[in-house]
Order: sequence, then C-alpha cells, then structure tokens
Amino acid sequence: MSSLDLHLRPDPQTRISEIETIPPAAARLIALWRQWRARVEARRVLAGVDDRTLRDAGIVPAHADFELSKPFWHPLSRHGRG
Repeated sequence: MSSLDLHLRPDPQTRISEIETIPPAAARLIALWRQWRARVEARRVLAGVDDRTLRDAGIVPAHADFELSKPFWHPLSRHGRG
C-alpha cells in the first residue's frame, strides 16, 4: 500500500465520531432532505404509472395529476383527499 492510498482512505473511527457529533439542527436538516428526496422519488414513480393501472389501484388519474403538480416540499395527500 502506498502512502497515497493511506491519505485517500479516511479513518473509520474518525467517520463514526463525526457522525456521533452532528448537531441536532444538522440532523434535522438531513432528515428533511431525505424526506424531500423520498417525495421526489414517489412522485417520479407515480408519473410512470398509466391511467389504467391507476384506476385498477383505485386512484383517480386526476388525483395523481394533482399530486404530480405539487412541489417536493409539499407532502403527498392521503388517498381520497385533495
């Protein structure tokens, strides 16, 4: 192993201690970012479902279109609610 390899690989113990010392505000920000990413992914999947499959699942296509029009920071509606 060369000295260059040693410098490129972070010490696993250092990484664990850094995770343990994340301030609460940063942890909340990370959680929020993950929630937003999950919403983006859910809406991406919903956008790929055709109308017939939506109806088979009991979802009105217009409701799906409404959900797709929302920005990522707005939560998904419960089924049957606008």
